[in-house]
Amino acid sequence: MSLEEPEFTSELLLVWQGKQEFFAFLNYTSQLEAKGLHPLAAVLYQTWLKRNQTPYNHFVYYNLAVALSNEGDLMGAEEAYGQAIQLSPAFLQPRLNLGLNYERQGKRDAAITEWRWIDENAATDHPDQLAIKIQALNHLGRILENTGQYAEALGY
Repeated sequence: MSLEEPEFTSELLLVWQGKQEFFAFLNYTSQLEAKGLHPLAAVLYQTWLKRNQTPYNHFVYYNLAVALSNEGDLMGAEEAYGQAIQLSPAFLQPRLNLGLNYERQGKRDAAITEWRWIDENAATDHPDQLAIKIQALNHLGRILENTGQYAEALGY
C-alpha cells in the first residue's frame, strides 16, 4: 500500500458522503494531478459530480476533462468539456480546450467553431477573457495557416 492510499480513501469517502468542502476537494485533486495521478483525480471528479450538486460543478467537469485528456481519453474529455459548457455557456476555458481536443482528433472544423465562438463572445474588457480570446485567435490563425487558408489566417 502506498502512502497516498489511506489519504485517497478518506478523501473519496468524504466526497461520496457529500461532506468535503469544495476548495479542499480542489486542492487535493490538484495535488494528485501535480503528482501525475490523473486517473485518481478523475475518479474523485466523477464521484463529486455524481454525489454533489453545487454551483461549481462546471469547474469540476472542466477539471475532469483536463484529467481525462492528460490520460489520452479524448472522447471522455470531449464529453466532460461539453458538460462544463452546458452548465456555464460563458465559461471560455472549456471551449478553448475543447477546440484543442477536436484538433487532436482531426476534427478541424469543430475546433474552428469553438475558437470562433470565443472570438465572437469573449469580453475584451475582462483581462481573463481577453487572454483566452488571444489564445483562441492564435489557434485559429495556426490551424488556418496549416490548412492553406492563408488569406483567412491573416485575419487572425
